[in-house]
Amino acid sequence: MSPYYGCCILALSGTQPNLPAGWSGGDRLAIHGTDDPGSIGTASSAGCLRARESDIKRLMRRVPHGTPVEIRR
Repeated sequence: MSPYYGCCILALSGTQPNLPAGWSGGDRLAIHGTDDPGSIGTASSAGCLRARESDIKRLMRRVPHGTPVEIRR
């Protein structure tokens, strides 16, 4: 368990092509937990979506490797 990523990380194959100037967090996309529930649903990173621990654990159990993921607003 990581304080930044919570219990789990669902890494995606896409990359973030529009990184903000000075961003040092890399260009990978992922869905992961967080130690800051207030950040869920906010633009607090340059490519990751944050989820409640219960939701990301459910995704990890139900989404097989290689499943296409579509993120919609």
